[in-house]
Amino acid sequence: MDYAALRGLAVASLVIASVTLAPARAEACGGFFCDNVDPVVQTAERILFRVNGDGTITTFVEVQYQGPPSNFGWVVPIAHAIDPADITVAPAGLFDELEAIAAPVFHEPDEGGAALADEGSGCDGFGGEGGGDYLAPDTSGVHVVGAAVVGPYAIEIITAESGENLTNWLQVNSYQIPFTAAAPMQRYVDMGMAFLGVKLTADAPAGPIDALVFDYAGPYPVIPLSLTAIAASPDMEIIAYVSAPARYVPGNYAELEFDYDMVSWTGEGETDFDDQLRAAFDDHEDGRALLTEYARPLAEDSVFADSAIARELLPRTDTLVRFHSYMDPEDMVVDPYFVMDVSAPVVDNHHTLGYRRGRAPAAPLDVGGLLPLALVVLCFRRGLER
Repeated sequence: MDYAALRGLAVASLVIASVTLAPARAEACGGFFCDNVDPVVQTAERILFRVNGDGTITTFVEVQYQGPPSNFGWVVPIAHAIDPADITVAPAGLFDELEAIAAPVFHEPDEGGAALADEGSGCDGFGGEGGGDYLAPDTSGVHVVGAAVVGPYAIEIITAESGENLTNWLQVNSYQIPFTAAAPMQRYVDMGMAFLGVKLTADAPAGPIDALVFDYAGPYPVIPLSLTAIAASPDMEIIAYVSAPARYVPGNYAELEFDYDMVSWTGEGETDFDDQLRAAFDDHEDGRALLTEYARPLAEDSVFADSAIARELLPRTDTLVRFHSYMDPEDMVVDPYFVMDVSAPVVDNHHTLGYRRGRAPAAPLDVGGLLPLALVVLCFRRGLER
């Protein structure tokens, strides 16, 4: 048993929503423990949805955390009580390859041209100081219907009949979450969803961790953000990829209209893109928007052709779309989903920045080019003196 877990709420919100299947039930077990020492901190989320042709969606979820690996704990709402034997892993480098393919890239113009660490609310509730008789929390209706070890992960498939009792059970079993998680937990319980509990095994390696992979039957990809809001830091970064036979767009979130001409060089090869993007999301009326940074058939992308992991996992006939957002916890009240739109345009991720704003990358001083100008000025001054 791990003796601490993800900060505040041990929830990675990045996974799926199809609510038509009812979960099965079995008996659960577990012991009480709660600790807020050296919590793991979640600062960003990256997820890939691969829309298959058989009515299923494959989800690749990257686990990002800061803190001791032994403290890691994670809960993900899933469509139904899947078989843990169907959960696999993908190499840790998958999302780095996706970044190389689809993240914004900024170029200098051709010559002569122009162009957190919120520590969370911790383990508030039973088990702390204050004295009094200990009353065992109500965990009735919560069941573990499957368990397995998958790569570096210890997996539990959990079903529940009450969000409050599920929150109690998770605290009892070392998933360190606040009692305020009960309300959003209840929302997913009411939708008929199950929960994927994840911890790192004792011998999990340090550094990047393999991505979790599993399939579910559903009409479209959804990111359930409601649980993330409980423990998210301000301006939580969210990156989602959709790989499908056709172009996908946000179904219920606004498409952020971002002016790349606002981006400036801040040093050699560096820009203020992240700062400008955060400001654009802060200025959005309700904060619920996504920027489409890339949308292109993979067959047309030369970087994809050189990406060994991505090429193995994604069909070359697919169109890949990258969505990017920064959201504050109070805005995470609507789960974004994605729908097909074959008329949506291609979006290029390469941008040429001029030098009208900010500071251009440093260039060596051309003394030879300044010499003729200096001679002209000197001659002009001597003419005036005469």
